[in-house]
Amino acid sequence: MKVVMVIAAETAISQAIKAILPSEDVLLFEDSPESAARRLVGVQVDALILDESSRMGLPAVECLRNTAPDTPLLVLSGRTDPLHQANLLHAGVKQIISKPFEAETVLAALKDIKSANDAPQSMVVAVEGNHSTPARTDQHWMALRWLSRVTTYAQDVDALSDRLIEAVVDIFDAMSCAFLTESEGGMKVAASTGLNDYVCSELHLGYGSGILRWFDERRCLLSMDDVVPASDIHRQLQILQGRLAMPLLREGRVFAVLIIGAKASGAAYSNEERELLALLCRSASQLFGDSHLQGGGQVPGEELGAVVNGLNVGVIRVDAEKRVQMMNPAAERLLKVKAATVLGRRVQQIGSAVADIALSVLTEQTTQDRSSVHIHMAGINCAIHGAYMDGTALLTLSPAVETTVEEADVAYSPFWEYLSSRVAQEVKNPMVAINTFAQLLPRKYESEEFRDAFSRVVQDEVRRI
Repeated sequence: MKVVMVIAAETAISQAIKAILPSEDVLLFEDSPESAARRLVGVQVDALILDESSRMGLPAVECLRNTAPDTPLLVLSGRTDPLHQANLLHAGVKQIISKPFEAETVLAALKDIKSANDAPQSMVVAVEGNHSTPARTDQHWMALRWLSRVTTYAQDVDALSDRLIEAVVDIFDAMSCAFLTESEGGMKVAASTGLNDYVCSELHLGYGSGILRWFDERRCLLSMDDVVPASDIHRQLQILQGRLAMPLLREGRVFAVLIIGAKASGAAYSNEERELLALLCRSASQLFGDSHLQGGGQVPGEELGAVVNGLNVGVIRVDAEKRVQMMNPAAERLLKVKAATVLGRRVQQIGSAVADIALSVLTEQTTQDRSSVHIHMAGINCAIHGAYMDGTALLTLSPAVETTVEEADVAYSPFWEYLSSRVAQEVKNPMVAINTFAQLLPRKYESEEFRDAFSRVVQDEVRRI
């Protein structure tokens, strides 16, 4: 037997949950988070189910978390945008169930909660890697585009720090990011986004413990999943909302630290994304080095080549004489051309489609983006991004993603987005009740009480729609 509290302004939602849960479970119903909070003071429940509506969103979650921080909270939500769902999870929601939902989904969620509560604490392990997704190819060219653009800021450390933060947020879809640099025997936040301004201005990390001591000993990527709970490292990462942290090295010494927060989608960082972050930080280390700050801020071809060889997106560099200067292994595989046969030769050797973009970049000294270019010699369509860098054209190539709707065909405005989400919410709420009762009808048909409730609820909710 479980004690479950349902917080819902819509009676249809409460009726649906009542029909789903076993009769032996004790159900408590409240129509607002405030009334639920008052009741939770004197009642202990096994789970909370919050129906998210226009009146009950993140503030309601925070209210319930403050009142019953140890009670698992499920949210029934009609919103599917990744940023909103990530905010809910970050606020302490155990699981998000999209409306309209399957009856079995709710039962399975409550069963998981009960299993987690019954299991010994040492046995409850979250395997984040199971939910990770590999790095997208566009993440690689976004990283390369950052490399091609930041050389203009190489003599301005503050501007370079800001550009690095912006690049990391864009590339990894991170909700927060912090860049720490040396200050008075430790490190302070030099640039950040998504973090509390007071925390960033007052926080000072010492070398004797926590993150900085860990990096002094290991000098490699640090993941929150590998940290001992309640340790100094865990506490510091929590303050900075960090999921991953990476040191920047100069002559083998840690001189800065980059910390990135959770993804807006709520997904985990894949191994490939972690490798891309490491490559980006190695390049940033080079840019922040004294030799770059004093020597004009150029990224040497050798450094860029070392970075791109580790990427799975094709990279080609064409010099001012329109000759192929560099081609990484991924570009060889994609274009079915050996680098040895084209290096030092005119760019036309790798096809007119690629050559046209390279020549356009060199002539106009600007960027070029093509979502689908047919490469005849390889028999494939590629998405190509070209950027002008240090008198050369840097091209990134990845297999084109076929789309059936052009972006320009989709009309967008904040008003229509808001209106459509509100209409969807008003339709989904009655659909929850109709869908739930329809699912339960085969197994509860013999119950006259259920049949009466089915008839009444379905007719009422159809009229609402």
